[in-house]
Amino acid sequence: MPTGAVAGVDAGEVLASGWHLVSGEGVDFGQDAVPALPYRSWPGLADPATPGADPDEHAARLARAPGGVSELTGCGEPPYLGLVPASDGAAAIAACGWLSPAGGAAETAAVVRSWQDRFGARLCSLGIDTLVLSVAWPPVTSEHARRVAAEHLAFCHDLVGLVEFDEYAEALTGASTWSFWWH
Repeated sequence: MPTGAVAGVDAGEVLASGWHLVSGEGVDFGQDAVPALPYRSWPGLADPATPGADPDEHAARLARAPGGVSELTGCGEPPYLGLVPASDGAAAIAACGWLSPAGGAAETAAVVRSWQDRFGARLCSLGIDTLVLSVAWPPVTSEHARRVAAEHLAFCHDLVGLVEFDEYAEALTGASTWSFWWH
């Protein structure tokens, strides 16, 4: 897929569509069918974080730290590298044609690109059903973390039911990595 295809995809629209699916917005499946969520409708993209550390240096520092490679790849075994001619992680997702469990490669890349720009995220690991990002500028307030958690839930529906929404949001406060996995 040409990496330029990502430019035509709006991350906010992708996540709004995902939120609509996970929240049951506009559909009555019954009180117990939808997880307890703080927003009845899509709250929109979270505000950008305040830029701080250089995102590339932050990712490299995480990789060099004891246990860092395991944290960034999701496994304790040596990582396997895949080289993709791309300008950044989002472009690499599109260029390699990753069959994303979260939707099409362009949609996934658009969301990752948005997180690159707003949170200093860097793609560190991409597996068959996993994606790990380093995050240089994570949310630092509870409300900001809740908005980011809404984006994560809209992006990765498999987070539903694994942990309570507010508990997940609190874990995002100051988190240096974001991990996604699909069943």
